[in-house]
Amino acid sequence: MKTIKLLLAACLSAALMLSVPIPVLASESSYFSVEGCDCTFQIVNDYVRVKDIAEDAAGPDLVIPSSIDPGKITTASLRNRVLNGEYGEWEGNIPVKRVDLTGYTNFRNNTTVENLILSEGITNFNINAKNAKNLKSVQIPTTLTRVEMQDYMTETDDGYTVDTAILDTIEGEAGDFILFHDFLIGFIPNDAPGVTVTLPEEAKRLNAGYPGLSTASYRVEYTNIASIKGINAKFEEHIFTDNLKEITDQLFELSGIRTDALYIPPSCTKIDPSAFGNVKGLTLLGEKGSAAETFAAAHKMPFYALNETKDGIRWFMLEDGTACIYEVTKPMKNVTLPAEIDGIPVSQIGYNSRIATGNIFKRNDVRNAVESVTVPEGVRQVSPAAFRYLPNAKSFSLPQSLEKCECAAFDHTAWLDAQTDEMLILDGWLLRYTGDYYNPKIPDTVTHIAPRWLQGNITSLSWPAQFKVIETGQLDCPTLDTLKIPDTVTEIQSGAIISDELHELFIPKTVKTIAADSIQQTPESKNRVQRIIFGVQNSAASDFARDADYTFITSAPVGTVSRYKSVLKTPENVFSFANSGYVFGSSYDVSDTHRAMLQKAGADLTQKWGGSCFGMSALVMMMHDGIFDPHMISDQATCLHDLEPSEKLLSIINSYQLLSASDSDTAPFLKSRQSKPLHLLDYASRASADGKIIIIVLHLKTGSHAVVGCGFSEGEWDESPFPYRIPVWDPNKPDAEIGERDIYISADGTEWEMPYYGIGCLKDSETGKYSTTGDILYAINDSSVFDTSYLPDLTGDINGDGVITAADLTYLKRIISGKKIGDRSRADINKDGTIDTNDIQPLVNYLTAKTASMKG
Repeated sequence: MKTIKLLLAACLSAALMLSVPIPVLASESSYFSVEGCDCTFQIVNDYVRVKDIAEDAAGPDLVIPSSIDPGKITTASLRNRVLNGEYGEWEGNIPVKRVDLTGYTNFRNNTTVENLILSEGITNFNINAKNAKNLKSVQIPTTLTRVEMQDYMTETDDGYTVDTAILDTIEGEAGDFILFHDFLIGFIPNDAPGVTVTLPEEAKRLNAGYPGLSTASYRVEYTNIASIKGINAKFEEHIFTDNLKEITDQLFELSGIRTDALYIPPSCTKIDPSAFGNVKGLTLLGEKGSAAETFAAAHKMPFYALNETKDGIRWFMLEDGTACIYEVTKPMKNVTLPAEIDGIPVSQIGYNSRIATGNIFKRNDVRNAVESVTVPEGVRQVSPAAFRYLPNAKSFSLPQSLEKCECAAFDHTAWLDAQTDEMLILDGWLLRYTGDYYNPKIPDTVTHIAPRWLQGNITSLSWPAQFKVIETGQLDCPTLDTLKIPDTVTEIQSGAIISDELHELFIPKTVKTIAADSIQQTPESKNRVQRIIFGVQNSAASDFARDADYTFITSAPVGTVSRYKSVLKTPENVFSFANSGYVFGSSYDVSDTHRAMLQKAGADLTQKWGGSCFGMSALVMMMHDGIFDPHMISDQATCLHDLEPSEKLLSIINSYQLLSASDSDTAPFLKSRQSKPLHLLDYASRASADGKIIIIVLHLKTGSHAVVGCGFSEGEWDESPFPYRIPVWDPNKPDAEIGERDIYISADGTEWEMPYYGIGCLKDSETGKYSTTGDILYAINDSSVFDTSYLPDLTGDINGDGVITAADLTYLKRIISGKKIGDRSRADINKDGTIDTNDIQPLVNYLTAKTASMKG
């Protein structure tokens, strides 16, 4: 037995072959034995088949006869019915055409037969190899056309073990081939994706489907196959050589064909009319005047005539009269593709396919030789698979004329594998972005954006102003929540935006054309995610929202300056990350120190994470009021926006979030709903006059939510008929412009609305009754309500370098002597309200590790 390494274990199963059902005319009584033969037979239509070998059959050699004499059937009743013609008319002996030993018990108990001899005339040999472990050889006739081998392997820790001696194993570059004489039985791939699997010379015939070759990324070259049918439909590409003479019926035996193009060499002169059955979307390629062209014309299939230059460039003519390079057939180190062939301009590299048929380097020797590829000027399109699996290609050059290209074209190349930048740009093409930042900046140097470039988990994006059209597939990002389109864009194409999470889309009035299916998402997300279009009334945006049944909110043109001033400094004093499960996870994770403090305060630590909007708002307020210092988290940070969502920072945010639920003193609004807007108006106007911000806690349709009110204005607004406006910063969208999610309050202070979330309290002009959706729960206008013991203590870090050292002691002494240096707020070491010589000893004690803190 031979042990074979196998990395793709899933490609083999216990039943490795598809058995073709045989119409059996007889009942179970048609099983019979024959005098002088150690086999069990069964009558099937006009022949008999061997169904079992007797447990006591003599060995070591056993001959399967080519026919049986019906007069020697041992069962008298069956013999008489056969001889009377009840099972068919035969002249003489009944032919034996099949040997079917695939049953669970067939041949299982025989221990004597070692050599099986199949007589001439037998066409099919099917066996469960696990039940025939004693077999050492099978002699086959020239009439044999089909082999089915089941259960011939056992999985081990090292891979797979072949369980029978009647099979041979041949090692190949991409894996090991399993052969039964010249029949290819199976293939065990190794970890060499993209390799062209070339069948060994010993393989002259295929058993249907040849299981094991089920890895879709493989292409298969049928080197020595003259007549072919029943090949595995799971591969991306099938390569036929000049050995191929004919294609018989049903070329693809298995369903779900993956390939989209098939090259048929001129040596193939016969193609059965049913060769491709009901296969849809298949294109044939071949030479002009070949059988492939004739077949394609007769069956109305697309066909391209391939030509080849002396330099080894295979190409075909496109409908527009330009050339497409289909394959490079000669090994070259530095590949410079031609700009024209025989005076015909080259416009496309690779058959337009996302699978292996689009790859122009098909042979392994050609593929391994390539170190660089230059695409010439004039080329407009590169196939999504054109340069895949070039293990030694370290550089690529793209022309300015290129219009279509994507990162997938370079998959599994040495160049792409070596890239570490989150934003990958090649010759002006933005091919890939793998980061998780909110609203990443796309450089002005980018001249083209490839489809499917968004490969990270970003939720917010501002489309770059240098692009007037958002093309099909350019915004394929499952996590994209917010998209802002600048006023340079004029068109959004079909399928341009693909995201189940898209919630907000800002569309300026410059966009004149929006395809009805420009936003694509699953039906489930349509019911789960509310989609809001911000734009100008009587525009393409408002028409699109109406036709798609999306919420439409009138807004100022994207990018314009707000008509009121926010007292909150953005983006410096707000977070760069959002109140999102992508950031916080699925629970309120806090440090051990904070956990002990929260338990003492009575906070509920068992609740599942539902948002930390209040905690984020609390830190924004404390930052605004000078209570929170970014140095508490990182000595590299100069503002809140600089902080990354570290465990230390998230623990603090979560702590204040949990405190908000346990502290009822922070809820001053305990009156009727109609009086709450008036109180909020008072809070906001007073805070704005003092340059302060407030925290507003609302009840949305999905639960409570905290935002930051950062100003107060009075005027006329497009977004609401109410005159009073409170600009809002929302932790759910930290990068949203102030003004996009504001709260509006009526002149009498009894009505309010927040259009973005669709909540408010509105009065019916006819009935005088109030209709309420959502609620204002409470507001906080004083940051002193927050317990600062949950913040890191920076006392002693007087020079602000993030650590407490002897340098801080020097600063302290100089401050006491009257020098105005350092941060005096950190110099009151003993916390007695004054900075004097009594603060020196506690700092000295800390530096000499005599005390654990600086409080005594």
